Amino acid sequence: MRTLRTLAALVLAAHMMSGAWAQNAPAPVKVAVVDLARVSNEYNRLAQVRTEIQSWYQQQQKYLEDLAHNYSFLTEEHFKEVLDILSKPRPLPQALAKRREELQKLNEEKESRYLELQAKVDRTDKERDEFNQLQEINNARNADIDKVADDLRAQFMEKKTKAETDLTDAITQAVKEVATAAGYVLVLNKMGVMYGGDDITDVVIQKLNGSTAAPRPATGAAPAGAGNTAGGGQ
Repeated sequence: MRTLRTLAALVLAAHMMSGAWAQNAPAPVKVAVVDLARVSNEYNRLAQVRTEIQSWYQQQQKYLEDLAHNYSFLTEEHFKEVLDILSKPRPLPQALAKRREELQKLNEEKESRYLELQAKVDRTDKERDEFNQLQEINNARNADIDKVADDLRAQFMEKKTKAETDLTDAITQAVKEVATAAGYVLVLNKMGVMYGGDDITDVVIQKLNGSTAAPRPATGAAPAGAGNTAGGGQ
């Protein structure tokens, strides 16, 4: 009888303790996951910026080719004049367009003369001096073109870095706003999570692209709580 009373007391105590624990237990932590790879692939502005930067890069490549093919035998003064003309908005005014053609024709004449002298074995002293002078001019212009290329590469990296920073900030802000609105206190990169968490990828993408969607609960499980084990980072 004493054993039964003791057992009954233990069961009652356990029941009271479990009730107290349930009342004092913290609310489950809402956890979300986002597929950042998908966000990058489906964010419309990101694709647009990539296209814009690529287009700019291709235009600069053509610009450098134009300098190398059409103006590499001009004097320093004429080469600076070309750079100034090419920096103007298109279409060029008629006078500038005509001057550009004149400088291009002058370059063709000098290059033709250089190649003619280069192929000549028995050059006179005068021809040798002329050839050396043209070669020095060409070497100097190629060095100038290399400097222009270096400046353009620096501009490209600056544009690329700024675009990446701006887009990363936009994605981060979208994730924060979606998480805050839905009451999530933790958002993880889906790639590093094995199980659990509501997938908010669609909502983030549609927010970035200007539309709406609802978060998707984790398949076959309640939203991940404080006791879940998950890897990954924001």
